[in-house]
Amino acid sequence: SACSCKKFLTADQAVLTEVRLTTAEQNFKAASYRPYVRQEPNAKWFTLAKVPLGIYCLSKADSVKGNRGFSKVLRKIGEAPVVYDSLQTAATADAIANAMQSAGYLHAYVQVNTAQKKHKKKVEYVLHPGARHYISSLTQTFDSDSMRSEYDKDALASLLRKGMPLDLNKLSDERTRVIRALRTRGYYYLNNDYISYDIDTVRGSLGAAVAMRFNMPQGTDSLRAY
Repeated sequence: SACSCKKFLTADQAVLTEVRLTTAEQNFKAASYRPYVRQEPNAKWFTLAKVPLGIYCLSKADSVKGNRGFSKVLRKIGEAPVVYDSLQTAATADAIANAMQSAGYLHAYVQVNTAQKKHKKKVEYVLHPGARHYISSLTQTFDSDSMRSEYDKDALASLLRKGMPLDLNKLSDERTRVIRALRTRGYYYLNNDYISYDIDTVRGSLGAAVAMRFNMPQGTDSLRAY
């Protein structure tokens, strides 16, 4: 009982003991979305025991005496119990869903299951990615023939291909690549704001028409931009 963390909790609090990411979809790696989890349980040593938490819980409960002497040392080398936060859980579900959607799973969502026994709480995030969209067509438009000509010089280095997954991160990387290549060739006034994308999906189809638009941002000095 001396090692119990219950003494550090209020009546309406619970310590987070486990977080799981699961999915019923085959060939979908739910574990790859672990970095989006906002609240993790206390760390384990060698994946076996929560030693830092145990050390912390050997200290006395919050009091004037509890913050002195040996209790102070225990708290310094230990780890305070992670108190379950429902807001962090909701934020995690949103973050994972947004990440899946950005990767082309446009209708993805996350189901949250929680289970509590006494003062201990477990959380399970069930990922439902659904079907992944892909790029069915890819076009580029430019408001300047000279910029089109410069783009064509290394168009083969493009990160985008017809038939690839509709990954918004890849679209962002391609925008950075194009602007960096143009700046390397002396167009120092360009930045990522010059490139935007139009994505058109059709109901009942997983294909998406992607149009890259190269346009001078509003308010730009047109005499120096190109």
